Amino acid sequence: MSIQSPMKELDAQLMRSNYAIFDHLTANDVVFPTGLNPCDDNENIYMGSNNGQALTTGTGNVMIGCASGTAITTGSNNTLVGTDTGIALTTGISNVAVGKDALKAATTGGSNVAIGLGALDALTTASNNVAVGLNSLGAATTGANNVAVGSGAMVLATTAAGNVAVGMAALDALTTAADNVAIGLNALGAATTGANNVAVGSGAMAVATTGAGPPRVPVTSQLEWRLLTH
Repeated sequence: MSIQSPMKELDAQLMRSNYAIFDHLTANDVVFPTGLNPCDDNENIYMGSNNGQALTTGTGNVMIGCASGTAITTGSNNTLVGTDTGIALTTGISNVAVGKDALKAATTGGSNVAIGLGALDALTTASNNVAVGLNSLGAATTGANNVAVGSGAMVLATTAAGNVAVGMAALDALTTAADNVAIGLNALGAATTGANNVAVGSGAMAVATTGAGPPRVPVTSQLEWRLLTH
């Protein structure tokens, strides 16, 4: 018959005296493994090397993974899961980053969602972006209000804003243009600086580069609908 040892609670004072990486903890903090209460007094949760070490008044943050959220000071309500997620974040609020290097360069941006390896990893100060998929919106720096769902979607966009790309490699050549909608595999895949285009369907407007079309129906030479029925 095996005997299981009870889970022991490690107090912050003990951890600080033995491990330098826990110097930021207060006397009331409880550190894993407790199995009970990983929160500090400001309802922050951190698990991983140096996580939360710069926290001052930030509240409601979750930082899980090696070097996740290590620079957050007053930023609040961020959820960072994965190695180097949100590693440069300081005062940004309400960001979600899941996957290695997701939101890696963001400092003050807010309300961004990055899910996938390298998603939004170049973003610095922009807000309200959603990137789901490997390297989606991976080059975006200050572009805002974009939605990119799919591996490589909008992978080259830097300051582009207000675009929607759904599908693998959708809008993957776009750099600085705004207000495009691309839905489907490689939709608007060659567009670089064209704006106000709508392309729906696999390969829709795949060769269009810099053209701009009115964001309205009926269909024009720059507004192409391909409805897939199979």
